[in-house]
Amino acid sequence: TQRVSEQPAWLLHQRPWQETGALIDFLTPDYGRISLIARGVRSGRSKRRGELVPFQALSISWSGRGDLPTLSSVEAIGDATFLMGTALSCGFYVNELTLRLMAQGDVSRGCFAAYSEVIQSLAHDGAPGPALRAFELRLLAEQGYALDLTHAEDGAAVLAERRYVYDPERGLVETTDASRTADWRPVVSGDTLLALADKQLRGGEQARQARRLLEAALRPHLGDRPLRSRELLR
Repeated sequence: TQRVSEQPAWLLHQRPWQETGALIDFLTPDYGRISLIARGVRSGRSKRRGELVPFQALSISWSGRGDLPTLSSVEAIGDATFLMGTALSCGFYVNELTLRLMAQGDVSRGCFAAYSEVIQSLAHDGAPGPALRAFELRLLAEQGYALDLTHAEDGAAVLAERRYVYDPERGLVETTDASRTADWRPVVSGDTLLALADKQLRGGEQARQARRLLEAALRPHLGDRPLRSRELLR
């Protein structure tokens, strides 16, 4: 029987289980993405119900055998992170993306750190775009699909004044054709690529190009099923 005590965690998703329980997906630093059964949390008398919410840093304990251990305790760490409006929609996007890209039991302290950082950024920063792009890049890198934003596929350094087509199979290919804007092969300026690499992304056209670039980079790893939260953001 596995017993784990006081593991930091974020709640990613929960759904009903039996009459009063819930099946909850958590992200943890030492055990990756895990699914736990929380018995009785949907009953009116449950004291844990108010703590099992998204975007609240948690400390959880669990025990059991097999693929679905049982949540034994949960405690909120610090104050809740309140996301509202667009930031809330972005938070749900971050959760859905994490669930889709990380397999059950996939352990990555880098992903846990990146998740913690993006939630804090969404709560306290202004425009969410730079925080989301940084999270997407980090998540891809932690899964072994890092994007080289400073070199084209031929090894030449990316230049701010040039334009590049992103091909999911080849990487960045320099182009003089600014009209190729298909979602799966977006055209991105060198200026945008270098700003994204330096975490100095500006708004406007840079933000739009960076979003299309990351959508194209993520598409091969998400399959044909669209992200519901991305449609909500649009």
